[in-house]
Amino acid sequence: MPIWTNNVGTPENPVSYLHEYAVALIWDRLNAGGCFVKTTSGEYEHVSVPKSGRIAIPDELTPIAGMAPDIAIYDGEHRPVTIVEVQVTTPPSAEKMARVKRLGLKMVVVPVPNREALLTMFRPVSIKELFPSIGIPSRFYGHTNLVEKQLNDLPYSASNYDRKLRTRLELAKANDTVSNLIRYLKMCDPTLRQELRAVLDELDSIESQHPLLPGTPKIPVLRQEDKPADMPSS
Repeated sequence: MPIWTNNVGTPENPVSYLHEYAVALIWDRLNAGGCFVKTTSGEYEHVSVPKSGRIAIPDELTPIAGMAPDIAIYDGEHRPVTIVEVQVTTPPSAEKMARVKRLGLKMVVVPVPNREALLTMFRPVSIKELFPSIGIPSRFYGHTNLVEKQLNDLPYSASNYDRKLRTRLELAKANDTVSNLIRYLKMCDPTLRQELRAVLDELDSIESQHPLLPGTPKIPVLRQEDKPADMPSS
């Protein structure tokens, strides 16, 4: 039975596991400063927390304009400036959207119709963004002979000579590292290979690519041991 449609709310206010997981992921990114989320327009929109601001998950005791959005972003004066709504099935009503606009708040609606949408909910981050200090030209990726051909085609100069030397050393190091990995995989205990295979099989999972961080407010809800049966929810 798929966990993603389980009701982790109450019978009176059903909320799916999928909805709460999406809210938790967005909370984590905003708690780190900001993120680009895919909206109902299909485009990625940047959402961030103002300087000295904060984020919160409102409830019936802390509503905003008579409603409790999934996530609220406040400025340094503790006034709400942006609300984030996760849309699994039902979009926010026209009345709610009009009320938000009238109050000068920004509403960001993130559609998450299924668990696959979690994988594309955030804008992909390139290697250059993750590791700005690492500069490996794309033309250097690939077959050793291809790299050698590209290097040999470079005209002679002192800078190109250094470039060729660095590239060949890096290529040799990369090949040697992978060769050693293969050799060690052949030599190690079979139980370790089985464990590695199990880990690799899990790399495509949502929990692997988008794990929840410690301190996420939704963790207690998502880790309930007893979850009711599947149900349609917002």
